[in-house]
Amino acid sequence: MIEIHVASTDKSDGGSLLLPIQPQLINIPSRVADFARANEFTQKEEFHVTAIGKRWTPLIPENLQKSVDMLVESVDWKIDLNDRYFVLSKHGDNNEEKLSIVQLVEVPALNQFIFNLSKLIQQDLGKPYPHITIFTKGSNGGIGIYSEDEFKNHFVKEIT
Repeated sequence: MIEIHVASTDKSDGGSLLLPIQPQLINIPSRVADFARANEFTQKEEFHVTAIGKRWTPLIPENLQKSVDMLVESVDWKIDLNDRYFVLSKHGDNNEEKLSIVQLVEVPALNQFIFNLSKLIQQDLGKPYPHITIFTKGSNGGIGIYSEDEFKNHFVKEIT
């Protein structure tokens, strides 16, 4: 279990809340690295779990930002990495296919955090689907998965 200290949302990224993972803590199994290499994926240089993504930030009124930051600070952020890796696909604005290899993770406090945030902003944000984007192809960024349904919609295969 990895403990992370997060003081507030990141104003430079439009108010997103990214839980940073130090690259040395990411242990990519050979089966995943071999698959990525064989299929010309590029490994990301920075790793994180998105707690509040860009799709949700416009829903947070500016006058509640201080309350949101207090909520963020009150959470005991811990991330449990597991050994499940998946290929996801999404077509971008210009119909270019974007591919990602993601690692599923568990963030025990995330569901309660999102529930509390939803109550605070009076918007149902649903149930998040925490993951780390490890490799990409077709763009530098990940695909942006906010729920299990979105994960299923973009699912290509599990790397076993």
